Amino acid sequence: MTNNRIILIDEKRLEKLKKELRIGTNIVEIDGKNIQTWEEYINEIRVAFKFPDSPIYYVEMNKAGYLDWMRDLQWFFQDNPQKDVCLIIMNYESFLLRDRNLKNSIVEMFVSSILPWWEEEVVYCGGGLDIRRNFSVYLTEKNYGDNWNR
Repeated sequence: MTNNRIILIDEKRLEKLKKELRIGTNIVEIDGKNIQTWEEYINEIRVAFKFPDSPIYYVEMNKAGYLDWMRDLQWFFQDNPQKDVCLIIMNYESFLLRDRNLKNSIVEMFVSSILPWWEEEVVYCGGGLDIRRNFSVYLTEKNYGDNWNR
């Protein structure tokens, strides 16, 4: 299994990447232009990953609740049984333009919690079942090269 990662790329390379992704990859896209607050980010993620309508969702959308939902996703994989996930944040240069701390915090949540979870940790909580997933996040900017990897 490849390392789950975050990659900053330009839009041209993204189009090429989409053609090269393995069959069976869930491609989830959100547009950074539409996201300037935590609430807007959560709403975009909720729609993109098809979070269930649940009273729990509305109570738990602080950062801890968000991490719980992003490390669950069982409803998403029931409807989309493909193994891999590719989250694309379009227009990353516009994403949370006025809140750099929150922008960095969201990236850090992927790096420290969400991506490692799907790469290795999920095995220990899945009753020994190997339900690991390739989960990559692509941050697109109009004129950026593919030289920022985490």
